[in-house]
Amino acid sequence: MRFAEVAVDAPAGYDRTFSYSIPQSLALRPGHLVQVPFGSRSLQGVVISLEAVPQVPQTRDILSITSREPLLTDTHLKLARWISQYYMCSLFDAAAVMLPPGGRAHPKTYLTLNPDVTESDIEELSITALQQKILDGLRKRGRIEQERVIKALGEGARASIGRLVDKGILVRSAQRNPAAIGPKFSQQIRLAANARQAMEEWLRDDGNRAPRRAVLVTRLLEDDASLPLADARKEYGVSVVNTLLSKGWLEKESIPIERDPL
Repeated sequence: MRFAEVAVDAPAGYDRTFSYSIPQSLALRPGHLVQVPFGSRSLQGVVISLEAVPQVPQTRDILSITSREPLLTDTHLKLARWISQYYMCSLFDAAAVMLPPGGRAHPKTYLTLNPDVTESDIEELSITALQQKILDGLRKRGRIEQERVIKALGEGARASIGRLVDKGILVRSAQRNPAAIGPKFSQQIRLAANARQAMEEWLRDDGNRAPRRAVLVTRLLEDDASLPLADARKEYGVSVVNTLLSKGWLEKESIPIERDPL
């Protein structure tokens, strides 16, 4: 049995991790983002280390991996531990600042009417005016984010929602928006593979030469390297770049940009 020490996105003592068992189906490494059970909730966490022995006798399984590859290196994890110990903050808070944009996801709570509860069942219960407004909104919309209801009706709606949930009239569910984590790309232009001869012939024909187009063509022929598309359009003009693209003399490519969370 394998175990993972996970820093969970919940109030916890500094440098605190929680032990979870790793299902055989999960290929887990330190630095992975994971979804774990925490009390009655499902929360986001960062795998800090893999261990042969857990901190507690009984552990719960990690639910899923939410990042394809580890997002934090060993260096980042060591730095997160230092930050947590020095500033006495939770280990997840220390690690979260080093995640790519969108890495820390906050689940939203949604409300729906219990499909097993009929209108006659509701009529038999004692419903306040505020609770009736909540029910009317859900009948109209089907599903509403809890915080939107509270923002529209006031903080008192929070207790009313809780009582409706306790009575079984409403169902509360948490939904985690997908993290906006992914590689960033730069759009580049470069000389098309079969365009060199046509461009050289065009440059030799002075009568057909457009000044800014000629400067860009000459640069691409001499450097034989790609240019950022946005920079080329800014320096030489959108119409110049688009004309060369439409002729098939240039081709676009996407180049990934290496980013360091630090």
